[in-house]
Amino acid sequence: MTIRPARANIDPVSAGPPIPDPERVIRDEDWYGQDLSGRVYRQYSFLDTDWTEVVDAGAVFDTCTFAGVRFNASRHTGAAFTNCTFRRCTFFDTSFTDCKFVGSLFQQSTFTLFQVTGGDWSFVGPPSAWNRPRSSPRPSG
Repeated sequence: MTIRPARANIDPVSAGPPIPDPERVIRDEDWYGQDLSGRVYRQYSFLDTDWTEVVDAGAVFDTCTFAGVRFNASRHTGAAFTNCTFRRCTFFDTSFTDCKFVGSLFQQSTFTLFQVTGGDWSFVGPPSAWNRPRSSPRPSG
């Protein structure tokens, strides 16, 4: 009789989201009107944060999670949001000009008066995000 360890048949990679580094979690903050130009955030989690009227030129967000973030009336130019996850975010009167979203994922977000001009939206998912009711988020240009 062979005795196997209790975890022998369990995949060592968890299907759940990774536990964020507490020092890289920004939660319940009001960033109203801030200028994020040139800032770099890698593996940050932005949770329930208000980004109303935020502006940025050339900011970099790599492998970040945005959950419950309000991007209302924010303007982003030449920014990079690569391999990011947007969950339950609100994009009202939001504009992205020449921004890079390669490999990003949108889940349960709302898009109203969402404007995209240029940029790279390769491998953005899921495609159904662009078919939500009351939205017009299809990237153009």
